[in-house]
Amino acid sequence: MQIRFAGYSGDCRVSGNLDLTADRLTEMLNAQEDVILEDAILESLDDGRRLAIAHVTLHREELYAVEATGPRGHPSRRLHTTHQRLQIQMGPYTILGQLHTRPGASALGSLLRRGPIVPLSQATIGYLSGGQLQMHDTDTLLVNRELADWVAAAAEDARAFPGIPTIEIGS
Repeated sequence: MQIRFAGYSGDCRVSGNLDLTADRLTEMLNAQEDVILEDAILESLDDGRRLAIAHVTLHREELYAVEATGPRGHPSRRLHTTHQRLQIQMGPYTILGQLHTRPGASALGSLLRRGPIVPLSQATIGYLSGGQLQMHDTDTLLVNRELADWVAAAAEDARAFPGIPTIEIGS
């Protein structure tokens, strides 16, 4: 199945068509280190210039975030979760979204136990493009937790995220 792809790398936004090879985009991005887009458009964060490319290979370690498109997965596989609001700084992007966790679970602990690509629902991504602040809301944003510069966390969760500075929120 071919789906529309919209992603965010260190120096550009990238969009195009992607052949989905898994049940959900999250699963595909966690399983594959590279994806190939057809009819891609690269939009520079520096000046907004656009470049059209017939085929482009994207490496997972280049993608800070991807807008979730395509199927959501089978409803019978969904678990009861609670929503915990997170703020993440990733390169040029500031992201706000809700991480779905098991009831009573630590948000940051849950983040660490997942694959590198983690979905956040009701997400907003902010960044500068051509010197102008851009804000984009999306139902689900897939973030590459391995590229996080910092994560806003409750004080008790800060210890669960070694190697990445955290900002304590709440008490």
